[in-house]
Amino acid sequence: LPPVLYIQGTEDQAHPRPDLDRFVSHYRKAGGQVDLALYEGEAEGFAIRKPAAPASTQALERIIDFVHKQLQP
Repeated sequence: LPPVLYIQGTEDQAHPRPDLDRFVSHYRKAGGQVDLALYEGEAEGFAIRKPAAPASTQALERIIDFVHKQLQP
């Protein structure tokens, strides 16, 4: 399984936390690596809806770091 970066706000209504926890648990149990990034008080689409917000900037930086790590030999 490929490594996964899962970014989500704690106020995300479309993807309830129990579903997220179940996914992470099953993916890890299957041998996958999950880097989970939760952003307190943010809802779904926060990085697109509020691109200048600190959480959005942090999420984008985390995505860039994750991709760079995956590209390293």
